[in-house]
Amino acid sequence: MLFRNVLIGLVLLLGGPAASSLADPVLYNVFDLGMPEGFDSSHALDINNQGQVVGYVKQGSSPKRGFLYENGVLSFVTVEGRQTSEVAAINNNGVMTGQVRDAFVASKTLGFVKGNGIETTFAPLGTGTSVTPKDINDAGVVVGDSTTVSSVGWRAFRWENGTMTNLGALNDSDDVPANVNSYAYGINASGQITGSFDASAIPFRSPAFLYENGAMTDIGILPGYYAANVYAINDAGVIVGEAVGSGNTSVAFKYENGTMTSLGDLNGWRTAAYDINNHGVIVGIAGVGMPQSSVAFIYMDGQMIDLNTLIPADSGWHLLHANAINDLGQIVGWGLFNGQERAFLLSPIPEPASLLLMSAGLLMCLRRKRD
Repeated sequence: MLFRNVLIGLVLLLGGPAASSLADPVLYNVFDLGMPEGFDSSHALDINNQGQVVGYVKQGSSPKRGFLYENGVLSFVTVEGRQTSEVAAINNNGVMTGQVRDAFVASKTLGFVKGNGIETTFAPLGTGTSVTPKDINDAGVVVGDSTTVSSVGWRAFRWENGTMTNLGALNDSDDVPANVNSYAYGINASGQITGSFDASAIPFRSPAFLYENGAMTDIGILPGYYAANVYAINDAGVIVGEAVGSGNTSVAFKYENGTMTSLGDLNGWRTAAYDINNHGVIVGIAGVGMPQSSVAFIYMDGQMIDLNTLIPADSGWHLLHANAINDLGQIVGWGLFNGQERAFLLSPIPEPASLLLMSAGLLMCLRRKRD
């Protein structure tokens, strides 16, 4: 019984499925990812289960530069000798995807895949000039959106091993490509893809979709809203995003088992959910459209919590935007650090590495005791 109880305790500590039932909130250490010389802001977009972080830095209105942060060091990511403009996602094998400029056409962007011995680029769909990768799963499948005709006609795509597939859009029409756009944001381990599409231009309506087994399914919009911007899907198929309504309103939502539900708000602020891990913990932003006064949130056990209340009060940070969370509970995004916009990494206390060491030690002691 003692052995079983300790195992249950370790599962809770390590952020397992029952972690959200803890009565006390999780506390976090907050880390500044650094700022290369010549830049004035940084944004972290994704983190994998190895703690590798990707994103971009920029200086004013100058072009973005994609980065990888690992082992306490931030370095620029280049592909085929070219500077990347953004690293959007990284999988658990350390393979990244994002945007890079075409070497021959200045106004054209390409997608890229780099890491674990791979380094390649891919062009937009059709005669399009822009491709925007958004996510990559552990099998190396990339999803995102691309223009299909010059700079218009956005379509969700799936890229795998050099082959790019147009996922289309419900109510698709080649005659009016700009009116039936579709956008893919997330892919999970089983290859389910989620995003949104423009169902009608007048009145504007943009529902969420789930794409699986070669078919796109309309999964709807929260009642009273006209758009469902979808941002992530976990391995259980739970989808999160933001419902947008008239009068500058929005609310974070979760779609699970065929039902879309609102996650509520913080102090009446507009909310958007940007990521969900495989334990069902959600992160996002409250105060959509309020760039310098928004707050990053975590949603667990049916409760939305301002992450600024879970870090040391004297840290110098105001966390604005939580963009991703891994299965160890580490969170990345950006905020104001002593007034400057910078990328952050939040790590639960105690640190995941310490928990793993502690768990190994406790299990060894228990085995010896049982022997």
